[in-house]
Amino acid sequence: MAQREPATAFEVRLDAPATPELVLKTAQLVSAMLEAAGQSSSDPGVTLEVFNYNTRVLVHPRNRQGRSAAAKVVRFVADPVGAARKHPSEAQLIAQAMSGSRRLLVDRKANFVVAPKGSNPVQTQLDEPFLDSVRGLAEGEPLKVLLSPLAETEEITQVLRVGRSSLNAEMTARIVVNGEPYDLPFEASCKAQLFALAESEKLARLRLEVVTDPQRQGSILAKLSRILEVSAFEEMSGAEFMQSMQRLAEAGPLFSRPIEDIVADLEDRW
Repeated sequence: MAQREPATAFEVRLDAPATPELVLKTAQLVSAMLEAAGQSSSDPGVTLEVFNYNTRVLVHPRNRQGRSAAAKVVRFVADPVGAARKHPSEAQLIAQAMSGSRRLLVDRKANFVVAPKGSNPVQTQLDEPFLDSVRGLAEGEPLKVLLSPLAETEEITQVLRVGRSSLNAEMTARIVVNGEPYDLPFEASCKAQLFALAESEKLARLRLEVVTDPQRQGSILAKLSRILEVSAFEEMSGAEFMQSMQRLAEAGPLFSRPIEDIVADLEDRW
């Protein structure tokens, strides 16, 4: 009886001719990702298949360990932050492997393809936005912070875009936190308002679930945040601000009350 061919877990495709050097670099990247996900380099649990036209490296798991490693890589590409929450160490190693091949992937318009037999292939572009989203996971921020207590905070920012990085990825909203753009997941109830605010280009008031950074007191790891609530932020003109200050001063000297009470009154009027 003919031996059954192992299924393809995923493949990496480059828009470039399959030169020996390019095939070698792509195969090394795929092997590094699988090893980061727990595939032993000494255990032949995965077979790599290459093509000699445009560069393609297919991954065929041959045993349980190989299937497990391939599945972890697939989950990471579909949702890097979600994978980091569940498997911090492995996610960081996979992110480092991908970040180390950034130019290889970006310059050749790489695609990560999951194509179960009998269904349409699901493709994720391994482009600049995707690699930016995993950069923080690879650049040495200790992933033990994922076990730190969650906190909540508010941000007033513009919603730049709402969408998915790939067909099977979680929907995110791109906002600016600490001067940097981040694609953050959000609660389903926020979807309509986020789309409306992205279209209107108005400022948004966002309530975020965040992970605190134990190495920098008072700081958060923005890329691990999640949007819980969203509302429009009504900007206050200079004249309105002065009127609010005048009303606050009517009962006596402006700073005769605690500054926290004054700020609270101002926020109520915003």
